[in-house]
Amino acid sequence: MRIITLFLLCCGLCAASNAKPFTLDIEDLRKKVQTELRSGILDFWLKHSIDKDCGGYITGLAEDGSWSDAEKKYLLTQTRLVWFFSKAHRHGIVDRPCLEMATHGYEFLIKHMWDKENGGFYWLVDRQGEVVKDRKSIYTQTFAIYALSEYYLASKNKEALAYAEKLFDLYESKARDGSYGYLQNFNRDWTLRGERQHKTLDVHMHIMECYTTLYEASGKEKHKQALKDIIALLMEKSINKEHGSAYEPYNRQFEPINGRGGEMTTSYGHNVELGWLLLEALRVLGADREDYKKEILGLVDHALRCGFDQERGGVAMYGPHAGHSLEAKQFSPLRLRKSWWEQSELIVALLESYAWTGEEQYGVAFKKTFDWIWKHHRDQQHGGWYSMIDWEGTQVLNRYKGGGWKSPYHNGRALIMLENRLSALSKQQ
Repeated sequence: MRIITLFLLCCGLCAASNAKPFTLDIEDLRKKVQTELRSGILDFWLKHSIDKDCGGYITGLAEDGSWSDAEKKYLLTQTRLVWFFSKAHRHGIVDRPCLEMATHGYEFLIKHMWDKENGGFYWLVDRQGEVVKDRKSIYTQTFAIYALSEYYLASKNKEALAYAEKLFDLYESKARDGSYGYLQNFNRDWTLRGERQHKTLDVHMHIMECYTTLYEASGKEKHKQALKDIIALLMEKSINKEHGSAYEPYNRQFEPINGRGGEMTTSYGHNVELGWLLLEALRVLGADREDYKKEILGLVDHALRCGFDQERGGVAMYGPHAGHSLEAKQFSPLRLRKSWWEQSELIVALLESYAWTGEEQYGVAFKKTFDWIWKHHRDQQHGGWYSMIDWEGTQVLNRYKGGGWKSPYHNGRALIMLENRLSALSKQQ
């Protein structure tokens, strides 16, 4: 089995040293990722989530994939599954009905969740597609743009791209808040919902993500400019210049405000996700990532310094901007739980950072976290990933596989990104 020293591969040099260079077994990792993506994640969701009777997807899934809640179809998870199946098809997985299942979900979205009077998608419908909650959340609408754009790239269905563009135009006319990003919560008719209009990194980071795919799909200048605008906002307003972490939440003027417990905290998962999503945006724009190297690597460095489990791998949920989350006892012990989505984002950011810089700290942390996920989050019996594990890895705290907020978006996307990166590295032998 061939071993590639990524330090040599990426940098083309290695300082003379008596120490044994750090290595990753690229072929072994690639095969593990390839198998898990197809047999562990994709097959699980293809088998259990498809609602053949009513359309769309059932996302309330128990540990074994049985339906624990079939009556609720949330926009967030319906769109994320359309995105995942579309992305899997575009990734080259054609021995499974990925595009067919993406179309299955797309048709349900347009028929039952699109608001024909006001535009945009409803927050929640029942299994048959009857509206349960009609409010418009920019967070969930964003994943509709993301899914429709990806579905167009996979299927060349022009109607899907037209709906994505309609939703973008609604964003610009109803939600755009000048130079301060986007307002986030609306009623059915796009009037503002509630007096408090706080903003979050989470929402704006994913707007950047969806605009990246929208521009990739459309090639239109207005989509390109909107993507550039939100990158500029995030780089100017969201990064803590002293510590390298990201602020969250913000007031309407996009100024940081206190969060949990009346104190400023940061999400390690969002930090590293922001970093690698920015790399993807720059790639699609054809921009130079070196111009953002300090900020991107600073986000990853902060997570390793303040939230990382050096012994076992994996990262905490949140913590302070300065100091390790283990010592931040003023916050809830819940901060130290290890969630599947944070670990998914971390392994992508770490491998990208290692391939970019060749610095050993990123490779070591990647391998530790990869091994943590393989040991603790994967369900080797039923497929899918467990949601939550305690810090030491002694207990599965939540065994459900899907719900209103859980889908194969984070881990499926991570495995696709890892397979692409590992395949590229393998070819450079």
